Amino acid sequence: MERRSVIVVAEEMSALPTMSTPGEGAVERRGPQSLPNPQEVVSEESLLMTQPNEADPRAASRRFLVLMADDDPEDCLLAAEAIQENRLGHEVHFVHDGEELLEYLQGRGRYALNPPQLPDLLLLDLNMPKLDGREALRRIKNDPRLRGLPVVILTTSRLEEDVQKCYQMGAASFLSKPATYREWLTLIRDVCTYWFERVRLPGRENL
Repeated sequence: MERRSVIVVAEEMSALPTMSTPGEGAVERRGPQSLPNPQEVVSEESLLMTQPNEADPRAASRRFLVLMADDDPEDCLLAAEAIQENRLGHEVHFVHDGEELLEYLQGRGRYALNPPQLPDLLLLDLNMPKLDGREALRRIKNDPRLRGLPVVILTTSRLEEDVQKCYQMGAASFLSKPATYREWLTLIRDVCTYWFERVRLPGRENL
């Protein structure tokens, strides 16, 4: 059966399993038995709408679109919860393999009838089925329409070969996936702060 995209909506976040406060050295990753029922979180499209930080009046006018390409539903949920808990106010779409990623970005295949908006930032896992992140990155950077898209590698790989190859192909950053939920909170906040508040993106007045 073809895997579809994860959808997490802010109003439904309270129904998701909560993360317990870690003790020293504790790892907060969910086990498979604690994940939501896949039938409750799959959809043709994946979209997280989080509420902007009400204390920041600029947040509503600075909503950005993040695309996360990752075949691990647990990591997708952790990233979604981190954006929601940080109250960043951005949209997040998910795809789960390299082929679906390229279809999304190029508006073909399952996305041909309603081509989605190009994301402002791509979070790319390297080890995905059908087409891995390395080959997907190469094709993105060889596409004149897509090569300006900032691509942040977010992976479990720590191979120096992968680090060098991804930078050579045009990746903007190479990050290791966090081990705990608290680390996910920090990483997602730092990534979004840097890309959406510190630097200037093409076609966006985010400074």
